Amino acid sequence: MNDIDQATTLLYDRVRHSPAHGPFIRQLELLAESTAPPPHLAATIVIAPGAFYRQFPKSGADGRVVREHAAQFGCPVKMIPLPNLGSLAGKRPANLQTGLNAATTRRSSLSRSAKAAAM
Repeated sequence: MNDIDQATTLLYDRVRHSPAHGPFIRQLELLAESTAPPPHLAATIVIAPGAFYRQFPKSGADGRVVREHAAQFGCPVKMIPLPNLGSLAGKRPANLQTGLNAATTRRSSLSRSAKAAAM
């Protein structure tokens, strides 16, 4: 093991067992071991794809990993329709505004439904 590996191992051990960070790390480890299904989240995920996302889908710039995780939580995903490479300066994608408006409307109606059910 080289010096950088030893230093990294020591740092990880100290952070993992520190009173400030140890409890949080243990909670994360318990979540990773849990077999319970993830909770359903009332959220819409909006993805702005990165440069060359069409030419190089394996780069992850297309948001594939985020979409997969969002699906586990029951979240719909909106992809901002952007060119592979370019600036948005002076442009406003209509689909983005439509998607954000729909997400806001859905969230507001869910909130109203929850309040009505509580009464």
